[in-house]
Amino acid sequence: MPVKPDNLPVSPEYTSKFHELPSGRKITLKDDISDSEARVVVRASEATVFYARPDGEIIPQSDGQKKADYVIYCGGSAVQVSFIEMKGRNLTSDPYKQILMTLEYFITTKGLQKLVLPGVEKHAFIVSALKQRIPSGLSISERKLLQKLREGIKSEYRAGDFLHYVRYSPNCRYSNNEGRIICSADEPLEFPYKDKER
Repeated sequence: MPVKPDNLPVSPEYTSKFHELPSGRKITLKDDISDSEARVVVRASEATVFYARPDGEIIPQSDGQKKADYVIYCGGSAVQVSFIEMKGRNLTSDPYKQILMTLEYFITTKGLQKLVLPGVEKHAFIVSALKQRIPSGLSISERKLLQKLREGIKSEYRAGDFLHYVRYSPNCRYSNNEGRIICSADEPLEFPYKDKER
């Protein structure tokens, strides 16, 4: 479906990089080069949901920086932007830094800045098909990412409100326990994202 530029706050050179996800539609986002071929099914729960691949499509390959695998923008009742990074069992390549560098690229790039203005609700999702070994304690890059995600948000927060670890399984019930989400094709991640059990 063609992008509706009026609903997407990016400059014209970026509109073709975003794909509309119609309300009620599901798609599979995947990374075939992760060690577990990480994937996740997402569904738009309302209109004005768009997704794009920062790596090579928005951020040039020659840039040399680390990049998140996907970005999802919701411009309807809940304006929010979500960055999704696909990983395997071990979070050794610093997914926080990959998401942080992508977010900072958007912040400093004219034509993308409106997506990530302070006060826009921002989320980061680290996805795996395996149970992740999540490091204990906050790393420096994890702290920096959390600061950027909550920039302009005045309410009380917990790390799990903005940073989510997702395990995707072909057959499971949806659950969310303090930012540790389990989902499936039948019970996918929904956008705009709401931090609630179903």
